[in-house]
Amino acid sequence: MGTMLQEQGLRPGDCPELFGLEHPQVLEEIHGAYL
Repeated sequence: MGTMLQEQGLRPGDCPELFGLEHPQVLEEIHGAYL
């Protein structure tokens, strides 16, 4: 999950939880890729 977030724009030092709150569509896409 972490690498996929980085591929979608999460930068080193960024808080992944905050990134998820600010970009919920990215989380939906990543979770959809696992199905």
